[in-house]
Parts: sequence; structure tokens; C-alpha cells
Amino acid sequence: MGGCLKKQLTAEQTVTGQMPEEYDVENFHVKPSGVYQTIVTDEKSRIIRISSRIDVAALTRDPDSSNWGMELHVIDPDKVTKTWALPKELLASTGDSYRASLLRMGVMLEPSKQAKDGLAAYLAAAMPEARALSAKQPGWFNGTFVLPNGVYGQSNERVAFQTTDPDEIKRFSQKGSLESWKDNIASPCRGNSRAVASICMGLAPPLLALLGEDNGGFHFRGNSSIGKSVCLALGSSVWGSNSLIRTWNMTCNGLEGVATMHNDILLPLDEMGQASGKDVGAAAYMLGNGQGKGRANKDGDAKNAKRWRTIVLSSGEKSISDLMAEAGQNVMAGQEVRMVEIDADAGCNFGVFENIHGAKSSQVFAETLKRAVIDHHGHAGRAFVEVLADPTYQYGLVEKVKMLIQRFVDKYVPAGATGQVGRVANRFGLIAAAGEICIELGILSWPEGEAFDGCAVCFNSWINLRGGIGNQEEAKAIAQVRRFIEQHGESRFSPKTETGIESLLDPKTNNRAGFRSVENGKTEYYIFPEVYKNEICRGQNASYVTTVLVEKGFLSVDKKGTPQIEKRFLGMGKIRVYHLKAEFMHDRVSQEEIDETVVRQPEVATKPVKYSV
Repeated sequence: MGGCLKKQLTAEQTVTGQMPEEYDVENFHVKPSGVYQTIVTDEKSRIIRISSRIDVAALTRDPDSSNWGMELHVIDPDKVTKTWALPKELLASTGDSYRASLLRMGVMLEPSKQAKDGLAAYLAAAMPEARALSAKQPGWFNGTFVLPNGVYGQSNERVAFQTTDPDEIKRFSQKGSLESWKDNIASPCRGNSRAVASICMGLAPPLLALLGEDNGGFHFRGNSSIGKSVCLALGSSVWGSNSLIRTWNMTCNGLEGVATMHNDILLPLDEMGQASGKDVGAAAYMLGNGQGKGRANKDGDAKNAKRWRTIVLSSGEKSISDLMAEAGQNVMAGQEVRMVEIDADAGCNFGVFENIHGAKSSQVFAETLKRAVIDHHGHAGRAFVEVLADPTYQYGLVEKVKMLIQRFVDKYVPAGATGQVGRVANRFGLIAAAGEICIELGILSWPEGEAFDGCAVCFNSWINLRGGIGNQEEAKAIAQVRRFIEQHGESRFSPKTETGIESLLDPKTNNRAGFRSVENGKTEYYIFPEVYKNEICRGQNASYVTTVLVEKGFLSVDKKGTPQIEKRFLGMGKIRVYHLKAEFMHDRVSQEEIDETVVRQPEVATKPVKYSV
């Protein structure tokens, strides 16, 4: 047999990852010029080159000894060393996607079929003794914080980030230094609430797991060209370049994959208006729940659903409720609480900014920050998790964060606010606390209190956009009924005289919803039960809407307390109807009055429903 194999890879070399200049793997020979295969046919042998040099430095697998892969080291034509933990399952792919990924990394692959088959055989044959734990997504893993291009903290075994797409690694790039980022990005943001809050949002996600907090999001809503995209760039600069920013214009399946790659890291999503209202509503719930859709594999068995923890930083000209209304859907308070909206306009004629620090215009200031992000990024988040991953400091920092969150809530939540307001205040408190901790650690070059002040301004903006601190479900229930009466009060409600007899001169009412009666200049409405349930309360819990109307004194009840009364109408006899009192339209209850009367918990699902429909 020709082509004698000369040197075998030793156990010590594979364990340390220090690859020798030349070594053999079965009938493959690896040397600086590439990987070569010895092919034997009819007692003859020949050597072919299959690729530039690829070292299989270690085998990877998860803590359950599943999801095996291999850690590849390659050098591109510019002599840049790159690492990829390739999942072994890709070797079974008929599409050879791993070959395309290697080519993008700068590996030179020979084009012949023999070389193609040889590459797969070489990767399958490589069995280094070195091992590493494989993390399939960024974030906290086995006591460490994993990024696609770095691991922070200590583990009982080395950890490698394993991915099917090595291009994702490039999104988490670093450029400049922490000091240059502080000087060129963090410092100019001082005095600008939206900019300060955006950086705090970028820093906060690693705290979610340590505190046991839920996912959540923030949406900067405002007209175009006022600087919303700058806020996303500022938040992204904590972890990497502008390439971390995605758009809402993707399917829910695609968004699941993106969210997985932003586990414990900020997820910036631009241009909400590019997505449909139906998709945005579903996405808000999905991102907030931190779990993707359950699916079955080709054998019918259930796959593990994708999971993540993240804070979303979103922007757009429209709100979730606007987009959902355009799609004919009703937005629930749970969706709005998961993705809280902030007015992007700071109200100082500088767009998202309050202070442009002597720049000629807000546009010039925004462009300066955008250019700075290109040259200075990817350091602040790493500096933060390096401290958080150190057991010496972690407990104390987490306790300090809890204290700061409570301080924010106690200071900025108005008296009488509902549970929804408290939940959102807690999230603003989380990002404010992340900022204040990083000020204390020297990661941010701001004075103490800067993060609290900026996040508090944004929190108050959310309250103003929301319409107050009261129960949002009650306000929405009342608004929906009022909207129906405003739109159809004359066209779908037949007039009824004080004597109970309709005027024959009145035009015929098409698609009648009930009757209306005018007394002392005020109009009362008698609504048919099916219209009330299926049209007026569409998209809401009809029993809950009824409870709200009765408790506010807007809906009559009979002697037994039932929210329907008997009434006689011409040609129909005595029937049961919902009686909406005249005060509902003529003596409107303000949002402030609604706020003052709220004593129940905010979520519809947790309220006792008194009246069934």
C-alpha cells in the first residue's frame, strides 16, 4: 500500500488544541498547504488535495452528551484564523450547506467530486480527544456567558458556541475600545432620555435570567426622520455593529430563529410598519412569552420549542394598536404591556434628542452618532457580563439591581396606579438599574442618576401615550362600546317615542341593532342581545364588558340584578334587551375618573366575571 501515513495526532495535542504542523487522520494528511487524501485503487495509490487547511481541534456536545459537533480552525487567504463549531448533523445534509459556509469563511475547496466526498469523509473520520461543551445559542450557559465569538466566566469544561450558520458570528463584532465607545457614543448621549434609555436597554438583557424577570420590549413610535433608527444603533453598539439590527418584515418562524440568536442579548427590530397587524400582534406575544411554536419532526414526534430571554428595542411610525386595527383586530392590553410604546419625539424640536451638545442640527448630531457606532462597538456588553459572570461579584450585583429596581418603582409609579403600570415600571426600573450599575462599574461615563432620569422620562411618555395610570381593559371596553354607538347610533337604532309607539314616518332601519329613545335631549339605547355579544363586544370578553358597564352605572339591571331588562317594542312584543343609559354618551367619564375608581387587578383573565352573556 503506497502513501505511508507519517505522523499521528497525539492525545496531548488534541486536548490542548495546539495542532502540530503536520499530522495524519486515517488516510488524510494535514499540513500547512491543505488537507490531502490518499486514495488506494487496485493496489495503487494516489494523493489528492481536498481543501486548504482545516483542523478539527475538538469534538463538541451538550451537557446531555447530545448535539455533537466539531470545532474547526481555519485560516483564510489573508492569514486570519477563524473558528467554527460545526454541528455534525450538517454532514447528513444533501445540500452541503457546510461547504458553502466554509467557502464564505475563506476556505479553499477543490471542486472535484472526489474532493467533495473526501471533505465529508475527513470531517467524519476526525476524532480528536479534546472535548468542549456546545452552546447552541448566546447567553448564560453552564455558569458562563456565551457570545458567538467569546465566552465569559468559568466552567468545569471549555465551552464553544455551536451554530449551523457561522455568518451569525460576524454580527457580534468588536471595533475600537471600551474607552473610545464611552467617549464617542455614551458621553454624547448624556441629557438625552431616549438615547440614554436605548443604551440601558442594550445592557439589561443579561440580568433577566439572574433576576428571573420576564421578557419585554420597548417601541419608539414617531414620524420618520426624527432619529428612531439612531436609538436602535445605540442599543446595538453595546454588543456589536449595526448588523445586529433586524426588521419586523419577517415571518414568525424567522423571528423565532432571530430571537434565539439574541438570547440574553438585546434584539433590535426596525420599521414595525413593514409587518402586518396580524403578524405584529402574534409576534408581540411570542417574543414576550420567550417561546416559539411547538412543531413535529418528520416522524411526527414533537420537537423542542425554541426558547429565549431578551429585551426588544423596536421602532416604527405606527403603534401595535394602529397596525392591528388596520388588520381588523383588537389589541389586548397584554400585547401593549409586552411591547410598551414611547413617543420618539422628545418634544424639544430635536427629534429624539433634548440636547445636541452644540451640533449644527439634530440631523448632524444623529449622523455623527451613527458614524461613531460603525467605528466603536461591541465592548460595553462584554465588559458587563465579564463582571456578572464572576461568582465573586455576581450575588452582590444582583442584590444591588433588585434594590435599584424597587427604588425606581417607589419613586416614579403614581399612587393609585394599576398592576399593569407597576409591571411596566418594573421593566423600566430594570433597564435603569442596568445603567446605574454600569456607571458604578465604570462601563458608562455618566454621572450617577443619569440612567434613572432618562428612563423615568421614557416611562412617563408611556403613561401619557397610554392615557393614564388606570385599568387599560376597562378603558378599552368602554371605548369600544362608545365607538359602536358613535358610528351606528342613528343608522342602526330605530327611534322609539315616549309612548312606546314608533313613528310610521321614520325611515326603515336596515340591519337593526336595537332601538333608541330620546328623553330631555339625551338618548338611551336598547340593544339586541346577539348584536351586543357578537358585534359590540367583538374581540373582547363580553361578560367582562358587561361587568364594567354595570359597575360604572352605564347599563341597567332588572330587579334580580340581571344586566338585561324586558321592554315592549312595536311589532316585536316584550323582549329582553341591554339598556345603555343616556349618561354613557352624554356624561362621559374621564380617564382620570376611571383611574380613581379602579380597585381590581389589571388582567382580564384574573378578574372575577360577574355577568355571563
